[in-house]
Amino acid sequence: MRPVTYAVIGVSILAAFMVTVLIAQHSQPAQEKKTIPTAAQPTFELGKYGQTQTLDDAESMLGYKIKLPTYLPANNSLRMIKVNQESRWSFVIYSPVDVNDFTKEKELIGNSGFIIINAPISDAIDTNLEVQKLIDLGGKEISMQGVMGVALTDIPLMPGYSEIHWWDGDLHRIVGGNFEFTELAKIIESM
Repeated sequence: MRPVTYAVIGVSILAAFMVTVLIAQHSQPAQEKKTIPTAAQPTFELGKYGQTQTLDDAESMLGYKIKLPTYLPANNSLRMIKVNQESRWSFVIYSPVDVNDFTKEKELIGNSGFIIINAPISDAIDTNLEVQKLIDLGGKEISMQGVMGVALTDIPLMPGYSEIHWWDGDLHRIVGGNFEFTELAKIIESM
């Protein structure tokens, strides 16, 4: 891939993440709004997601189970779990190569890595409305493991990048990477 393609991928990932954040923020009453990690530029580094934790420590801090997949795309392995304790979001990062807090998102995706995001659902959030907002943005309603979801594939400005959103109990879960939809579905089905 050319460097320009990496920049486009980074911007698109950031855009997809920010759309998710905006939907979550607009769905919460004003008194429940929380600071969600966002970035103003496409050079967003993984360290901005929060603090690196072990799986046990992250689950203890957040009060929910972080599901890990048993199926991983070629050469990927768990590299880090980031936690934003204030928002209670977790970011599970997989990559075929080592990553650290200074690794940029575009590098992660460019190296065929992927991310799993877990965000608690507020009682004020209407999941059906969230699904409709993502469909309005070009998503397709799907069912994964018997739960409602939305697939966003080949996101504009980021050819090849796909995201699947699904609502599992009290969590809005997202898996995103520069993979075909079927590859992301295999990751989710193994969780």
